[in-house]
Amino acid sequence: MRVNLSSMVLALVLVPLTLALIWNPAVRCGSGPVPESESARRVIFIVNDPTFTDSLWIDWTKPFYDRLSNSGYIVDLTSHSQISYVNFSSYDAAVVHWDYEYLSVPKNYSNLLSSGIGFVFMSADVEKVGLGSGAGATSYGTAVDIVNVSNYVTQPFSSGSVEVYSTPSYRNYAQRPANGTLLANITDGDVILVTDRGIYFGLPRGSDLTSDGWTLFDRSVELACTKTIPEFPSFLIMPLFTIPALLAVVACRRKRLSTPAQT
Repeated sequence: MRVNLSSMVLALVLVPLTLALIWNPAVRCGSGPVPESESARRVIFIVNDPTFTDSLWIDWTKPFYDRLSNSGYIVDLTSHSQISYVNFSSYDAAVVHWDYEYLSVPKNYSNLLSSGIGFVFMSADVEKVGLGSGAGATSYGTAVDIVNVSNYVTQPFSSGSVEVYSTPSYRNYAQRPANGTLLANITDGDVILVTDRGIYFGLPRGSDLTSDGWTLFDRSVELACTKTIPEFPSFLIMPLFTIPALLAVVACRRKRLSTPAQT
């Protein structure tokens, strides 16, 4: 049976290219809201009380859970104390809420960082996840100043003051790292900032967020879903598959040309 050489070469190029696109989680995750036709994204939400029975925290955390669920995400809950046991690689993004025990019971986020997924971080120990320092500080108020509107999170807004809380509430702030991009701040520090992996979102009281506050949160989670790091660089997949295959085709071709024709 004779095989058309050009068809074989085309197949050997297209198959690895398709594999490269499928392999790359950043491509799978997209760059914006979840289209209705796509499978729902999976988010792990890490809170102090996953049962939502602690009256101290229910106003802080449950509104975020409800928002994620009503936005079409598949949301799993776990507590800060279980963070070392989570298989983060099975999620598209993580949302880490405020941990009131961050000083008395330090957490290890190496499991999250090694997973390669993007995350929205609201807790204070930002230095452990590469989001700066000093997020244990807070300021009471209703507004933040948008200072960068080129990022996906803040694109719907104009530069200047935005009311993010309906009543004065906690605006936690950090000092961004060298590789961080500031999006929104107050006089004391940075309230929303991004790096190549994570988003610091210093507005942890869900019950008081305004529609603009929710827009900032929604877009932070959407952006986190695009920050997944491929487990294997997809740009290496095509050469690894294609080059040996093409060499095999060339060798086969040369062998055919060197073989005397049968009469």
